Amino acid sequence: MTRPEENLHFWKVASEEAKCFDRPYVFASDHARFTFFHASQPNLHYLPHEDFKCQVTLMCGLPGAGKDTWLARQRSELPIVSLDDLRDELNVDPTGNQGQVAQLAQERCREFLRSGTSFAFNATNTIRQTRLRWLGLFKDYDARIEIVYLEPNLKALLRQNKKQSHSVPEAIIQRLASRCEPPTWSECHTLISEAEPIQIN
Repeated sequence: MTRPEENLHFWKVASEEAKCFDRPYVFASDHARFTFFHASQPNLHYLPHEDFKCQVTLMCGLPGAGKDTWLARQRSELPIVSLDDLRDELNVDPTGNQGQVAQLAQERCREFLRSGTSFAFNATNTIRQTRLRWLGLFKDYDARIEIVYLEPNLKALLRQNKKQSHSVPEAIIQRLASRCEPPTWSECHTLISEAEPIQIN
């Protein structure tokens, strides 16, 4: 039975050999990193073959964070699966049962995935468990996954929200903010994180 200090020494030696003792481990590629965190038996040195069928840009951020604006400016060429748009299409209130909305969103996503068409998925996606269900769907279809996380100043967001014709109840935004779990590099191939993307007049 080894002593704790011996285990610490062995860990130090192993991390130095892997060149990650005083810095993050550098994977051979984004897909190698992604595969490591999603494999049942991860291998730091495995270099997976890259044959992506399409790319999915998953938006993540509170209501009013500027997700629509970001897509219009940065990914205007992409078709979009938007939960807000689907709620309007189905005439479902944001506070109502979202089962039908989620089902239709999955169908729309699968249509793009099957055809190999890159697209954006626009929803709050601030809860990790919910986000991972969508990411799992995209992964199953060999999509390259890009996550865009927008985190504006909360007070500024709430002020901006009050000016909107279809404002979100402040209590809902506050609740989502208190439960927000920002995405990490383990969830995707590319992570774009931007703070305070909205402009306050």
